[in-house]
This record gives sequence, structure tokens and C-alpha cells, in this order.
Amino acid sequence: MKIVIALSLISSLFADSITVYNSNFAQVIQTQKINLKKGRQSIKFGNLPNSLIPDSVAPSFKSGGVKLISQSYKNNPLETLKLLEANLNKTVKFYDNNGNTLKGTLVNIAPNIIKIEESYYIVDNKSIIYAAMPADFDNKPYIVWDVESNKEGESEAVLRYLINNISWSGNYTVALKDKTLDLKLWANIINSSGKSFKDANVNLIAGDVDRGGHPRPVLYKKRKYALSRGVDAVEPAIAEIPEAVAPGSISGYHIYKLPHKISLLNNQAVQVLLLDAKDIKFSRFALALNSEFSNYGQRKLAFKQVLEFKNSKENSLGTPMPSGLARVYKKESYIGSYYIANTPSDENITLEMGKYFDITGTKTVTKFKISKNLKDVETEYTIKNRGDKEVNIKLYEKIPQGSKIKFSTTCKEPCFYKKKNALAREFDILLKPNSEYKFKTESEVNY
Repeated sequence: MKIVIALSLISSLFADSITVYNSNFAQVIQTQKINLKKGRQSIKFGNLPNSLIPDSVAPSFKSGGVKLISQSYKNNPLETLKLLEANLNKTVKFYDNNGNTLKGTLVNIAPNIIKIEESYYIVDNKSIIYAAMPADFDNKPYIVWDVESNKEGESEAVLRYLINNISWSGNYTVALKDKTLDLKLWANIINSSGKSFKDANVNLIAGDVDRGGHPRPVLYKKRKYALSRGVDAVEPAIAEIPEAVAPGSISGYHIYKLPHKISLLNNQAVQVLLLDAKDIKFSRFALALNSEFSNYGQRKLAFKQVLEFKNSKENSLGTPMPSGLARVYKKESYIGSYYIANTPSDENITLEMGKYFDITGTKTVTKFKISKNLKDVETEYTIKNRGDKEVNIKLYEKIPQGSKIKFSTTCKEPCFYKKKNALAREFDILLKPNSEYKFKTESEVNY
């Protein structure tokens, strides 16, 4: 049986396209010219990524008359044990404790024993200078196709497969101005798949893809470039092409098609600018939550700094936003960071940052009655603005669940409230500088 070598790549894998998912895997589609002989033959397709998922390989041939009979995946990397076995009962050199080079016969493995005349030395793996390599050693995985062709000549094979250890995430930079903000969305792509992809068409998929038996790891618990083993914490390569990114959707997920070919080198982080939006209208407020209705007396309220804006065309956006970390700046100051979840168009994006320094408050239980079928709780809120600017205050109150709920409040201008749902109320207070406001709520819950 004749063997036809289908490709001769050396340092890089040239791909027609690579689609990177934000859950640590990618799909590669590549076209390769092959020379076919008439009849049955084997074709070796080599220089594949070490992270290739073998049972995901799906080949096809552009020319007719080619029948794929079978395919097999070979991956036989060099290992220390195989190296020792290849040199067993053979003459090897080794270094002794003084750095001298000696020569003898490797007569045993684990422990490694080398015999010199009538003396025996126990030697660790790193001290041996090996003379022979394993016969079936191959430093890169490869696929062998068993095919049958009804004609001879050049053809093209299209190979589609999945690989692990390559992913991307959104990375946002938000610049606050007085009444609007500017937002940049970067795609941070990290390739530690074991191969480099040069001049490839790249697509980015945002969404939670079910991979069946292949576990999906939790990503980006630590926000730095060294997210995967072997990836150095280096400055990322930057490709600024925001005007040409074409967003779209496919099978319930969102796809970003990069218009220009880029290179994704192994063990490298690359950043591509997907969106550069300016003058986005936003609201800013202080937010606190009360969901505890026990007889606790008085407790402090903590107010978060919150930014909120609508992801709409009317607001200079209107494109699905992938999950990622948003870093917020105002002039020369860094304000805080917040993780954005996947957000479709025409939905609000909320960024919760640090706590307000000048906004404080307390919640005090002033009445507490409880029986078998009734819980009656009255709470007094005191909110203070010790800053020099007017602040919009939001307080969410989540009340206990019951079959019948009676609610009342003393909230009035500058306090306004609305019912969010059966178990939640939202209070809005526009609090002037160096002022405070008090109001009460009462909830009678029948069980």
C-alpha cells in the first residue's frame, strides 16, 4: 500500500478559518491539496494541534470519485519511560555526582541501574545521556486516512475538527463624561492549543454551547493574560479593526466575523477592537437592598455605585454584547470594574462598582409582630448624603412571600416608589447635597 504525504507544514498550521468559542474550544476548517493515486491508498495528514479532539474530525473531498474507508488518529509523544525502554540493555552515558561522564549498560528501569564492569550505579532520569530513541516516536499527532480513488491527480481535502485550550472573552473600557460615556469592546483571544494559526479567517462565537461529553471549564476567574498553562503574561498583540467587524447570529448564538485575516500564535494573547461607541447616555445612582425582615433592631445600609445604560441603536449601541470585564475610568481616575453577562440588543446593561463614600444609611425595625399565620414588620429608613453633589438613591425592598400582603409607606416627594413585582418595591429618592431623608414601610404578610 502506497503512502501519500498530504501536507508538509513545518512550524505553523495554515487554516482557512477558525471559529473561537468563549468556552475554551474552537472549530478549525482548513483546505489542503493532496496527490491521489488511482486505487486504495493511505494519506497522512500531520502537524495537527496537540489539543485536537480526535473524534471531532470530519473530512471531505472536493473532487468526486474519492471514497473514505476509515481514518485513524495517531499520537505517540516522547515520554521518559518510552525513552528508558528504548535504551534498556544498551550502552549509555551518564553524569555522576561530581559531573564526570561515565559509560555503562542500562540494566534496569525504575530504579535506573547502570552497570560498569562489576559495579552498579543508580541514576536519575536527567543524568542519563540517551543513545537511542523509541522506534514509534512521533513528536506531533497526525491522522491517517484509508481512501480509495477512481482516478489519479491532484485534489483538495477539507478538514473540519475541534480543538481545546483556545478561547476569547469580551474586555470593556468605559470612559465616563458628564452626561454620556464612551465604550470600547475588545475581544481578548488566548491561544494555548499547542499550534499557531497564521493569517486565518477568524470568527468569534458568544453563547453557552453544550458540548455533550466534553466538560466545559469555568473561565476567567482570574483576569490576567496568563489564564492557561504555558501562556506567558506578556503584553497582548493589538489589532484595531472596529469598523469592519460584522456581528450576526447563528443557531441561537452570536457571531462576530473579523473582516481581516489575523494570526493567533501559540501561547499568545491577541486583542481585537470589536466596537468603539461614543456618547452613550447613562444613568448613575446609589443602590441598596433590604431583604431581611427579622427583629434585628438597627443595621447599616451599604450603597453601591451603579451605572446603567440601554444597549440600543438610539443610544449609539444596539449590538449583542459578549460577557466580559468592564473597567470604568473618569478622566485620570480608575473608578471600578464589573463583569458583564451576555446581553442582547435593546436590553439594559448595569455596572455595579464600589461603594459610595458619602452616601450612608440605616434601617431600623420599629414594629415586629409575628404569629402562626401573620408577620407584621415596620421599618424606618434613614438615608444621608454627605457629599457636595445631588445623588439619585435607589432602595430595593424585598418582602417575605405570603398568600396575602398588605403594604404601606410614608415615602413622598422627593421620594417615589413603585411595585417591581408581588414581592419587591423600588424607592427612588433625589437627595440634595448635605441632606438626609427618612421614611417608613410596613408589610403585613399572611401565610
